[in-house]
Amino acid sequence: MKKYFSAAAATLISAGTLSAQSLFDLAPDDSETSSFPLRWTAGISVGYDDNPTPFGADDSSLYAKAYVGAALLNETPQSTFEFAARVGVLHYFDDLETRQADETSFNGGLTANY
Repeated sequence: MKKYFSAAAATLISAGTLSAQSLFDLAPDDSETSSFPLRWTAGISVGYDDNPTPFGADDSSLYAKAYVGAALLNETPQSTFEFAARVGVLHYFDDLETRQADETSFNGGLTANY
């Protein structure tokens, strides 16, 4: 019983020490700065939607999505700030039966993270 108690105590002490040491890796390092803080992203996807209109019509269609985005990143040892913008287009290949839905739609967004 005494062996188990001392082994458990040693395990708890070492686990507490190990987890405390990992906190130093959370902050960004000064040597890891980017020379060009602007990042570009782009993507294309193709899929199948069995309910493209929320109006109760029995539509289904193949679709394609494409987007382009840019993000400006500013990292310091104390904080990180990112400002991003993204624009995209969604196109359904089949004609949708309802007049309230378009086959092609555009979207965009702005994001700020601190």
